[in-house]
Amino acid sequence: MKNILIALLIVAAPLVADTISTPNLRVTPNETVAATATPSLFQKYTPTENRSGSTPFQFSIYSPVELPWTKEDVRGVRFNLFYANHQDVRGLDIGFGVNRSETFKGFQIAPANIQRTTRGIGLGLLNYADEASGLHIGVVNLFKKSSGTTIALFYDESRSLKTYPQVAMLTYAGELESLQLGLINLTHKSRGVQVGLVNHADHLQGGLQIGLLNFVEGKIPLPIMRWSYGKVSSENRGLIPPQVPNEF
Repeated sequence: MKNILIALLIVAAPLVADTISTPNLRVTPNETVAATATPSLFQKYTPTENRSGSTPFQFSIYSPVELPWTKEDVRGVRFNLFYANHQDVRGLDIGFGVNRSETFKGFQIAPANIQRTTRGIGLGLLNYADEASGLHIGVVNLFKKSSGTTIALFYDESRSLKTYPQVAMLTYAGELESLQLGLINLTHKSRGVQVGLVNHADHLQGGLQIGLLNFVEGKIPLPIMRWSYGKVSSENRGLIPPQVPNEF
């Protein structure tokens, strides 16, 4: 497993280094924490204009070294050794490195699955998408908008509305309308249910917290259970990842 992670980092690092930036944290006069949003991995993606159709099979060594290399869309099976990158993939996607595409629909398994939009089932050490639906299982899941079930061994994040369960050791949802289940659950705005050892919310609007300690801003932490509306105390603000939305 250690060797696989090292190899994945070597392959993926040059692909995403120029697109991922660290959030620009700053403290405003009222001591709230603000940040600029992390850009999408795909904001610099420019598909080839003259695409030549689709292929039922694609074999990639390190894109664009692939067979056939004149096709950008895959309707069938895609297989890669290190890195595959296509506009649209539908079907079965298997890789030993990075599976990357603009859009994906189907079943995929690889150390890293990276798409703008994905629908279906994804298995990987890292699952990343701007928009995701279906079922995604990994060590780390990073989604800007999720409308599916996500399960992570370590960390699961969705910046936008969650409508299906989110399960991990550490979970974070920008907006929560379903279930967070983990050791530590963090959310900016909750209308759903958090179940864990520690639950933490900026805004609890009709939501429910069940855990050893339940934090809501401006309120004393409560054990066992908490519901209704409130804000997280300033002493615990450091637990919350930087968040873009303004006060509600």
